[in-house]
Amino acid sequence: MTSFWKENLNAGNYLLKYNIVMVQRKYLTKEEAYQKLKQYCSYQERSHHEAEQKLWELGIRKDDQQEIIAKLIEEDYLNEERFATRTCFDLSILFQ
Repeated sequence: MTSFWKENLNAGNYLLKYNIVMVQRKYLTKEEAYQKLKQYCSYQERSHHEAEQKLWELGIRKDDQQEIIAKLIEEDYLNEERFATRTCFDLSILFQ
């Protein structure tokens, strides 16, 4: 057995011994990311920035992010005016 494999097996034993779990990240397709963002935007009003941030967290490429956001705007899941109105309303209640 080469030293490379011995080192990796030792590292694996160390991880098992101390209950350290390494999680592989699952990459989403553009359609899966779109469905997730639809749910995310349906739950409450979101800004374009929040939607971009969520897509970035999901690991979606910048060009795909723009396509998904454009589709969400077209289908009225994202609306900056509605978001601003709702945010102002919430703040007015908070500071009464």
